Amino acid sequence: MSEVLLRRPIPYPDESLRGYLIRLAQVNHTSPRKLYKLSSLFAGVDPKSLIMTTGKADLSKLCILTNLDEQRLLDLTFFNQLGKYAHEEVEVLRHISSFGTCSMAFCQVCPLCLLEQPYHRKLWEIRSVTTCPIHHCRLISQCPECQRFISPIRRFVTYCKCMFDYRKCKITKVPEFETKLAIILNEKLFNKKGLRTLLSDEIQGLSFRHFLYLHILFCYYFYQISTSKVKVHYSEVFKPIHLHETAIETFHMFTDWPNSFYNFVNRYRKVPKNFKGMGKWMNSVCYFIKLLSI
Repeated sequence: MSEVLLRRPIPYPDESLRGYLIRLAQVNHTSPRKLYKLSSLFAGVDPKSLIMTTGKADLSKLCILTNLDEQRLLDLTFFNQLGKYAHEEVEVLRHISSFGTCSMAFCQVCPLCLLEQPYHRKLWEIRSVTTCPIHHCRLISQCPECQRFISPIRRFVTYCKCMFDYRKCKITKVPEFETKLAIILNEKLFNKKGLRTLLSDEIQGLSFRHFLYLHILFCYYFYQISTSKVKVHYSEVFKPIHLHETAIETFHMFTDWPNSFYNFVNRYRKVPKNFKGMGKWMNSVCYFIKLLSI
């Protein structure tokens, strides 16, 4: 391959970098894994996630391959919204990195969006986003044909390894309210204004990273309420199989503020807890109040 790729499609403004590399590999008749190697974007034997929630990856070689400047590529990641604050808010961003964004193990897509324009949206990289704000349907994270999780380094944007076309997936429609979380996160992510009036002034003023962090945090407690378990691991909460219901219920707490928060506290008081769990709970509430008072 030459130093600069022969075909260099322009990234879409709302495209993810991982998705762009799939599209870039596809038009140059190679694989995303080879592009990762050419760009020195490997961490050991595995490609880097390129979400950039806790720092910045070296994109210098990818800049040469694509003939794009670094900032153009960084705009396709979460570095501007998250990673550049890594030294200021270590725990917050580590939490988001672990549970707030899709890993190298899977990603999610909207079949109808892919049907309209075949590229991977940046919004889909957020785990809590389980619905499409445009088509009012559920996102999918598994191939219905072979049950494989959708890979972020798949060879084709719209096809599974088994060659099933994701655009032909059965569509699961959802009520309008269940798309509001996706809309709010999209507005905060891309600095748009619209449904933010759905939120109180305190919640509306939160940055993208703080809103996402608090949503992730309270997803844990709402899941604990629904299961009545003394101890729950975060990885259990954020499994795609039941995340949708938890994410929507958690979001409701932010819409009827502060009444919904008082209701949440009363419900959570009834959940069995150990002493260690109570300390964690109090730390979470204190951090929440701190953010709302900034």
